[in-house]
Parts: sequence; C-alpha cells; structure tokens
Amino acid sequence: MNVFTSVYMNDTAWLDSSKDRLQSTLDIAAWFYDLLDIKINHKKCELIVINPSIHHSLCNVTLDINRYTWISINLQESRYLGVWLSHKKPKQRNKDRIIKIRDSILHSMKSKRISIAHAIYIINKVMYPRIAYISQSLILTKSEWDAIERPVFGFIKKIVSLSASYPTSALHHEGILDLYNLWQYIVTNHLTNFFKRINSNTMDGNAALIRLRQGQIRMHLPGSIFDTSSKYMPLYMAEFKSNLKSIV
Repeated sequence: MNVFTSVYMNDTAWLDSSKDRLQSTLDIAAWFYDLLDIKINHKKCELIVINPSIHHSLCNVTLDINRYTWISINLQESRYLGVWLSHKKPKQRNKDRIIKIRDSILHSMKSKRISIAHAIYIINKVMYPRIAYISQSLILTKSEWDAIERPVFGFIKKIVSLSASYPTSALHHEGILDLYNLWQYIVTNHLTNFFKRINSNTMDGNAALIRLRQGQIRMHLPGSIFDTSSKYMPLYMAEFKSNLKSIV
C-alpha cells in the first residue's frame, strides 16, 4: 500500500521513497501552482528524510518551477497537524513536551482561586486530552505515565488540604473526586482508536491490518496474533515494538 499525499485544508504533505521520485511529484505541483498563479512560501516548507542513502546536504528539493529556491532537510522536528515529526525517534522530545503541557496548566491553576470541581474539570477535559493527542505516536511504560501524573496528585491534594500520605486511588473514585487515571485514560484512548481503525474500511484501517499480518509472520505465529499466550509475550516484545508501535 502506497500513500504519496496527505492533505488537510491548506496543509499538504508529500511522501515518497527517493529524492528523484519526490522531486518529480513536486515538479507537477509546482507547474500546477504556477498555472493558477499560486505563490508558495518556501520558508514554511520543511523536508524530513528518514534513513537517507546520500548525505543530507544533497537531499534538497524544490517547489519552485524556476529552481531558484530550494528546501533543505530539517534535522530537528517538524509540526504537521499538531503532531511533531522527526527523522529520529522523538520519544524524549515528546515526553518533554507532555511534561511542559502538564506544568503549564498546573502553574496557571496555582495562580488562580478555583474550586476543586473546576480543577478536576480542567485536568480531565483539557490537560489529559491534550496529552493523549500528543502521545498518539508515543509509547511509554505505566511507570513512566505514573511519574508524569505524580505532580497532578500533589496539586490536587494541596488544594483539597489532604496529607501527602492520602491514598491516591481514592482520588480516582467517582464518589470522591472522580479524577481520571492518566495511564488508564491513555490506554483507553489508544485501544479505542486501534479498534476503530482495524474495523474501518479505510486506508489506515487496511494499513493497520497489513502491519498486524506482518507482525504475525515475523513472529512465526501459526494463529491469530490476538490469541498469543501472555507467557510468550516477552519473546515477541522486540518485534512488537518495531512493527506495531505505529498503529497503537
């Protein structure tokens, strides 16, 4: 399955397997833009190259029909539709970004007089959804998510005047504060998106099924990948991380 273009409103992404193939697509786009007298802002164009076969200084492409302006490879990060992409695995950067969102929201609440109900609402309905959106391409362990959530517990206990030793599990009880559990929220969000994807008759749904079958073949499973016994999972964890993380 090949996907060469992704478009949403005025945000366009072109994808291909080589510089020449990508430049050929950009030449067609440049001709179309020139025909309609559309000016392209090359300063807002970014190029990401994954596993280049040539030096990054030779990976430049252009959307200029006259070949005056060229787009150089971005060695940092690029933002597309609110998701940060990079030629390297951006796990630590995304994790730092999540911590920054958490700290920013907690800091803004600390400087205001708000009720506990208001604070719970902001955390459940504003902070956690933002974190879940950024974490769509990020896999962290439960202990890592617990560490990210720990300052939230401290903030809630402080405004409710609870001792630090008060059991955090009580904060999640719907009859007490009904604070969402971040780990459960992230897992639920990932699973919901995953099941919606594999049960949809769309391009990303078909791609997910292909990746599942690839994982099943690489792990030499005779049956469905969902029927694998949990006792064998440590043997398959490396393959799981390399093959399935893009869809879960």
